[in-house]
Amino acid sequence: MKKISKFLSFILGASMAIGINGSISANAIYMQSNKIPMTTPDGEVVYELDCEKGELSYRSTAGDGLYVYGFEDFRYNDIRIKVKDGLDRFEMARKYLSEVSFNTQVPDVTSSYDGYIWRYDKYVSGDDPRTHESVEDKYKQLSEICAQMYEDGVIEEAVLSPAIASYYSESLDPMIDCGYLYGRKEDFQPLVDEIQALVDKYTEYGKVSLDEYGSINGGKYYICINLMDRKQYITDFDTYDKIAALRDEIDELYDFENVSIGWVRPADSKSAASAAINLLDPYICDIDGSGKADITDATAILTAYAESAAGLQKAAADDKMDVNGDGEINIEDATYVLTYYAEVAAGIR
Repeated sequence: MKKISKFLSFILGASMAIGINGSISANAIYMQSNKIPMTTPDGEVVYELDCEKGELSYRSTAGDGLYVYGFEDFRYNDIRIKVKDGLDRFEMARKYLSEVSFNTQVPDVTSSYDGYIWRYDKYVSGDDPRTHESVEDKYKQLSEICAQMYEDGVIEEAVLSPAIASYYSESLDPMIDCGYLYGRKEDFQPLVDEIQALVDKYTEYGKVSLDEYGSINGGKYYICINLMDRKQYITDFDTYDKIAALRDEIDELYDFENVSIGWVRPADSKSAASAAINLLDPYICDIDGSGKADITDATAILTAYAESAAGLQKAAADDKMDVNGDGEINIEDATYVLTYYAEVAAGIR
């Protein structure tokens, strides 16, 4: 029995170290910082959302000057609620979520999400009035709603992802297109010469041309600024920042409808997200039913695990101890409880 006690003490100490030191950071970033880093699956930071300003920025990848990341779809406060079997998810949504403001409700028909209520707020623009404070308020509001749904016995899962985006990669072409010009082609030659003189200040490889847009003799043109020697594949504009600086200068000097950088984008896109938060943590982590999740609950899990590991014939472990839902009761479940406990103690959750 002493061996089990020592084993249990060792596991508890190790689990607390993991829980307190290793798992707080993701939610701490969400609740305490103005910035949510968005990372690729391999951990590289691609871009970040400034919640105060509502602005999303992307940067070029280190070492690959003409290879950049950007975003196509962005949403935050993404919540998925799984209602219990036999309950109508639409009825549950009307009953519990009617007072919560969301931009989007999805999906209505998709069978893969049968039984789920899915809502999210979508990023709109840099002028989006929502702030970090409103994001946090929504988190609190949804926590209260899910608490009521849990108490009413209608909910199985409730996971909130503060920020999710799909991103893409682009190989930039050292080229800038300026459009559009309407009229006779010969009338625009002075403008072409003027922009050529500007480009010549920065590179000997720049060639400015006037190209027709659409059908022949349509009277609609655009200016193409080629910044590369296509025969030798030489360019002085070998990074996104250099091309963007010239694009911005031209955009400021001239009244074009659009000034854009040439690019080639692969068809595939990937997603990135901040850490998800299980809104049912206060309840699934409360193993002993005391009304709060604490070290005692983690100890109960570890005791059951240690007794099982020692081959002792004790009462069967409560299924509730499998808090992470992987079908096993082990150290990971205790760590999960301790992580939540540590976050509450730190005022993060």
